[in-house]
Amino acid sequence: HGVPGVWDADTRAITTHLRERGSCNGVVVRPSDGERLSEADRAAVAAFFDSVPPMEGRNLLPTVGTRQTTVLSSNGAPRFVVVDCGVKRTILRELTLRGTALTLMPWSASAEDILSAAPDGVLVSNGPGDPAVLTSVVDTIGELLGRLPVFGICLGHQIIAHALGGGTRKMKFGHHGCNHPVRDERTGRVQVTSQNHGFEVAEERLPPDVAVWFRNANDGSVEGLRHRHLPVLSCQFHPEAAPGPRDSSWIFDEFVASAKAFADERRGA
Repeated sequence: HGVPGVWDADTRAITTHLRERGSCNGVVVRPSDGERLSEADRAAVAAFFDSVPPMEGRNLLPTVGTRQTTVLSSNGAPRFVVVDCGVKRTILRELTLRGTALTLMPWSASAEDILSAAPDGVLVSNGPGDPAVLTSVVDTIGELLGRLPVFGICLGHQIIAHALGGGTRKMKFGHHGCNHPVRDERTGRVQVTSQNHGFEVAEERLPPDVAVWFRNANDGSVEGLRHRHLPVLSCQFHPEAAPGPRDSSWIFDEFVASAKAFADERRGA
């Protein structure tokens, strides 16, 4: 049926290898002849691995997301612009369920493009690749800080960290799956979250005005940020949790409340 299978593998050796070296690429290979790999087979595998570039330094945003600005819903409040770095439909759904007006813009949108939509808040979405090389998006978000409420999920969280003057790094072991415990540093509450990322925010590079909002209960890594003075919030995990637990869906309520407060203040002014 064309379904690959593996048998008689030394799983202990594989586990030890991964534990010592961290996450790495792997491949299942069928010998071209017989039951053992020939030298030609091994050479072909080595050539294949050499052709796969590392994730560090890769900008994958041109391969995902929208290419043009799209108004998804014009009737509602507050008004959000979602910067599409590969956004999940469920993120858009969670915002729509809360009655927001949504405009989807490509990751290449400028600050002027975003401001022209007169949003009450900007959400930088999840997506693939190394956040350290996404300088154009980082610069755009940096221009918006202090002018609008800014929120980020997953890659968006990492982009915000860079825009605030912080940085990121590749993890030895990424977080993947729907059972990662995360602690809210304000309340001590622990929630189970869905995650899928191989980079993390470097806590030691965060400026003093940026506080850690969430922390991973397993390894202590940064899972969310709050600015102490500006309306800036982010989380590394997926609060929309599709698939996964819904412990953290309330974060969308915080996003919306912050944008609504900004809109009310702007109208009052």
